[in-house]
This record gives sequence, structure tokens and C-alpha cells, in this order.
Amino acid sequence: MRTVAAAIDAHAEQHGALAARYGGEEFALVLPRTDYERALAAGERIRCVVEALGVPHSDAAVSSVVTVSVGVATAMAANGGTIAMPHGVLPAADSASYK
Repeated sequence: MRTVAAAIDAHAEQHGALAARYGGEEFALVLPRTDYERALAAGERIRCVVEALGVPHSDAAVSSVVTVSVGVATAMAANGGTIAMPHGVLPAADSASYK
């Protein structure tokens, strides 16, 4: 987990970014003043970096190395509606990670 956490933190590439572990195997990356497209690009960059680490994951059915699923949410929804801040962003991002 420390290797994954370090990769997330190192590749956030934004001043003021906050990376935190908030569940057993779940991390959150808060990117202030970041629009959806830039947040999605950051998530994809981190997804690729973590997979490239090649950390063995022998118990997984999906991959032999540790990978991550990324969900992105912003304070302004794509359809013009807003997500309740701050308590609505985390569930929205979690839901997006399953899509």
C-alpha cells in the first residue's frame, strides 16, 4: 500500500493536491480548482503509473499486478447540476469508479 500511496502522491502534479487513504484499499485525491478533464487526466496518469510499478498481486483474478480503478467527480456536474459539497463528492467519485 505504501508504494501505491507514494505513486499517487508523486503523480498528483498539482500544488495543493491532497492524497489520502480513506478505506482499506481506497485512496482519495483532492485536486482543488481542477476541472473534470484535468482530473480525469490525472486519474488516468496515476492508473498507468500504478500498473507500471508491477507490484505483484497473486490473489487477484483480474491482474497479476496491483491496479487501480479511478472515479472522478467535481463540484459541478457535467449536466449543469451541482454535487453537494463536501459530502456528495466522495460518493459520486466512488460510483464513477465502477463505470
